[in-house]
Amino acid sequence: MTEELPLFPLQTVLFPGGLLSLKVFEARYLDLASTCLREKRPFGVVALRKGQEVRRSGQDEPGAVVLEDVGVMAEILELDGAQPGILQLRCRGTRRFRIERTHQRADGLWIGEDEILPDYEPIAPAEGVHETVRGLANAIASLKGKGVEP
Repeated sequence: MTEELPLFPLQTVLFPGGLLSLKVFEARYLDLASTCLREKRPFGVVALRKGQEVRRSGQDEPGAVVLEDVGVMAEILELDGAQPGILQLRCRGTRRFRIERTHQRADGLWIGEDEILPDYEPIAPAEGVHETVRGLANAIASLKGKGVEP
C-alpha cells in the first residue's frame, strides 16, 4: 500500500532514531513544517543523488533533481521561530520508506508515493568483533571523560 508523503531532499542521510537539525527558510518548506505540525504528521527525508537542496533557476528542468529510492520519515520534535521567515527544526527519524513515484508541485515541493518498509531486526555483532567493539567503547568512554566529543 502506498501513501503520499511530502519530501525534504537533502545532501545528507537520516536514519531511523537519528536526529536532524534543519534551518528552514524556503516558502515550500516553511509550509511543509506548518502543515506537518498542524496535522501531527511526518515528512520524508530523502538523499539527493543529483541536484541542490536550495531551489535555483533551471532546477525545474526534467532530470535536474534525482532522489534516492529509500528515505526515512521524520517527526518534528522542536521548533524555534525566533527569526522572521526562518524556522529551526529538530527532527527524529522514524520509519524507512521506498519511493514508488514522485511529482513536484508548482511551489517546488516534492511529493512521493511511498511504501513503508519493515523495520530491521537487531543483529548481534559477529563473535570475532567483540574485542574490537569493547575496545572502541572503552576509547569513547575515555574521550568523553576528558571532555572530548568523539
